[in-house]
Amino acid sequence: MPLMFNTLLEQAGFNLEDVRLVRHKDKRAAKGRTPFELWSNKLTRPQFELYQSVQAFKRRRILNARYWAVFAKLSIEWGPGYRAWAQYASGNDKRVTKSRQESKKSNRPRSDESPLR
Repeated sequence: MPLMFNTLLEQAGFNLEDVRLVRHKDKRAAKGRTPFELWSNKLTRPQFELYQSVQAFKRRRILNARYWAVFAKLSIEWGPGYRAWAQYASGNDKRVTKSRQESKKSNRPRSDESPLR
């Protein structure tokens, strides 16, 4: 049976209605400046926070949530809504396909810095 992301959220005590799923993928990024690379380096983490905090006003409704689940350490099967970079967790369970835990990068965040509390 596949591991589902909403199962992880619920086991961590999150109400799915309070969570938005956010996928960062930016093909415009220069080499070494992708959202994942900014997030995984403590020196550039503030730039990642700035990147994800600046959004168009028209997206305010979907992003208005208590929690954002931003995918950086975990790969999921996003599903047929591949063009949507933000989705409601409550109606969009995602299959976990890969964890980046096996990454050997020395500058990656510690596991206790996980966004899942």
